[in-house]
Amino acid sequence: MTVIGLELVITLVITSGCVAGGVLWFVARVGQPIPRVALYAAPQDRTEIDERQDVSFLFLDNQLAHASDPAREILARGDPALDDWTRMARMLEPRFPGVPDSLEDLPRSREMFLPSAASGDRAVLQFQQDDEAIRLRIANDRPASAADRHVRLLRQSELATLRSAALHAPNPIWLTDAKGALLWVNDAYAGLAAQADPGAPPLRGGALRRGQTLPCILDTGLPLPTDGQRASARVQVTPKESGEDRWYDVTILASRLGWMHYATDVTPVVQAEVAQRNFVQTLSKTFAQLSIGLAIFDRERRLALFNPALLDLTALPADFLSRKPGFRSFFDMLRDRQMMPEPKSYASWCERVTELFAAAKDGTYEETWSLPNGMTYHVSGRPHPEGAVAFLFEDISAEIALTRQFRQQLELEQAVLDAMEDAVAVFSPQGFVSFCNTAYRRLWGVTAEETLLDVSVLDATRAWQMASTPTPVWGEIRDFVSAYGPRSEWISQVKLADGTPVDCRIVPLAGGTTLVAFRPQEIAAPAPSAVLQV
Repeated sequence: MTVIGLELVITLVITSGCVAGGVLWFVARVGQPIPRVALYAAPQDRTEIDERQDVSFLFLDNQLAHASDPAREILARGDPALDDWTRMARMLEPRFPGVPDSLEDLPRSREMFLPSAASGDRAVLQFQQDDEAIRLRIANDRPASAADRHVRLLRQSELATLRSAALHAPNPIWLTDAKGALLWVNDAYAGLAAQADPGAPPLRGGALRRGQTLPCILDTGLPLPTDGQRASARVQVTPKESGEDRWYDVTILASRLGWMHYATDVTPVVQAEVAQRNFVQTLSKTFAQLSIGLAIFDRERRLALFNPALLDLTALPADFLSRKPGFRSFFDMLRDRQMMPEPKSYASWCERVTELFAAAKDGTYEETWSLPNGMTYHVSGRPHPEGAVAFLFEDISAEIALTRQFRQQLELEQAVLDAMEDAVAVFSPQGFVSFCNTAYRRLWGVTAEETLLDVSVLDATRAWQMASTPTPVWGEIRDFVSAYGPRSEWISQVKLADGTPVDCRIVPLAGGTTLVAFRPQEIAAPAPSAVLQV
């Protein structure tokens, strides 16, 4: 054995002896064995810390026996009126769809797993069942970091804002399940339900308690839509308090929580539509009784409205008018049936129709149509709101015939007066000349071109006075024509400037008119002088 090998062996022996001696000294120093609980103290502390951070629930005999601190925080956010299991299910259902509504709905298997519905969330809700113990735990839930807690607080603030906005929205909003049962309502819906049935228990906005039933007062009767679709309907409600009908437009949207219903009060809109419908019916009845034909064309120049009088006046077929013909087709049909003046050429007719519509839009179109059948129509165009134009067809044939008859009567009377030898002038009650004959014009020097309609009795007597010798008769005639009350016929005589005597006859007529007639007397020739005899 070499020197180096011997030294190494000696060193190992000495070292082993020192270690053994140290151990014996430590045992003697302590005097008793190390307690077992001290060996397992650290692992128990770590377990308690993990359990306090996990979300876990323990149910024994259908009662909540234990819940971790995060689990208790979740339950504290639920409805305190609900039982522990229902409150827990309502709080976990949005994240883990399929949570049983009650303990009786749990499957008989010893374990069940519900994955999170949120994208990117790997958490799983675990159900473990023993004889009478049910343990629920959210597994794979990553511990929250400072950033995660900050984001969670932001989301909670945003969720509180959205919850408040939906709960206090002025329009009714509610959530139903597939059977139509109410799950959640807002304050507006609760208020409407109270108005619909004042005797029902008071209802507040929020989630409905288990077993609480409430009729859906805005039931649309429509099948519930599937994902990505919506359904809409108008629903009528009559609250018992007011007794006045109200209308709501209800829109249904499918969501993962159920079916959201949004209602908008459209009562003013419905009332306006009813008022407009009644107004249109009133106008239609009024138009139907008018003797004037009415044709209203919309902004597209198509016939939008007509009345029965238009059928009678134009003889157009009812089916043609019911098809809402265009403006050009309407007037072409009138021309074909000779119910308007025949144009000289089709080109001029097209220009006239265009000008006619433009003039009607300005409210300046007004014509009298003399038809081949002897009828006479007064046609006018009037603008209407939103570019519409109304045409009025009025049969004035009777008026035209009466005017013609009156004109013929006047011409006949004038002819009778002109045939008289006496000079005649008729004064109106206002003292103006209404009629005179040819003899009058010839006697007083009035030409045929001069009109006497604006000549007063004062003007006439002045002309007579200038052509005659002075006499008070003219003043008496002025007073007689202007006098009121009973009057009597009288006669007098005046002389013209050349000495011709003129007999005057003043006669009161009906209605306060006065007739003044003049008859010049022929001057007798002087008798031949006697022959003087010597």
